[in-house]
This record gives sequence, C-alpha cells and structure tokens, in this order.
Amino acid sequence: MDHRIIVSKRLLNSKLKKSISYEDCSEYFVSHLDSGQRSILEKLITDNPKWLVDLDAYKIPTLTTVYNSELQIDNDADLRAAMELVEFIAPGRTFLEIQTEMKRLDILRLKPKRFGNYRFQLLNFDHENISKRQIWRDANLEKA
Repeated sequence: MDHRIIVSKRLLNSKLKKSISYEDCSEYFVSHLDSGQRSILEKLITDNPKWLVDLDAYKIPTLTTVYNSELQIDNDADLRAAMELVEFIAPGRTFLEIQTEMKRLDILRLKPKRFGNYRFQLLNFDHENISKRQIWRDANLEKA
C-alpha cells in the first residue's frame, strides 16, 4: 500500500444534505476544501449547529475485512490441526505468518479444487496493518 487508509465521519452527502455516516478511502483521494467549499460548509454549520453535535455523537462501527477459504477436513487429526491454526491467529498474524503455519501444520493439502466441507475464515478489524501488512486478529472454522 503506497497510501494509508483514511476512515472519517461524514456530515454531508454530495448534494450538501445532512448524511451522517462514515467513509474510508486511500489518503491519495483526500484533499482540502477550497475557499468556496469552506464558505458553504461554514454557512451550513452556522445555520444548523446541532448537526455538529450529531456528528460528534456518531460512532463509526468496527470495520471488518473477511477472507474466506474452503477446506476439506475428513478426520479428527486434520480438524485438530485446523483448530490449532485458529488459536495461532488469535494474537494477530500477517497472511505470510499464517501461510507459514499452514505449511507447518500441513493444512495446505486440505484446500480442495472446488468446494470443501469447512469454511476457514480470517478477520481483520479497522484496516489494522503493521509494516504495510494486514493483521488478521480472528479466525473461524465452520462446517460448510
């Protein structure tokens, strides 16, 4: 990633109507308001001071990124290995660390060509990254 992800609260939509929500994008697309835009915004806020109170009260929900992968698990030993991987991920791991652990546990052989009988799911919260690598903090293994 060349640019950070910016998550911000939104007060107005593109038609300058109150629309409290949130948005996220690359910082590459973020720019300052020009003087005309700033003047319009200041007038709207002066005419509607409660809007800022509402914006301050709004809480951005946890942003969750999900990565799904199918596994074909047919015995208890493979199920235990997959559960060991889920525990390994709990403190937070990069995809490269997870893939290395999958090789160590011999789980990569459980990836089917089409559909598996389990879904292995990785979860990242709020675009967490360390050294430009996404951190996966949770994992689930569910019967498909």
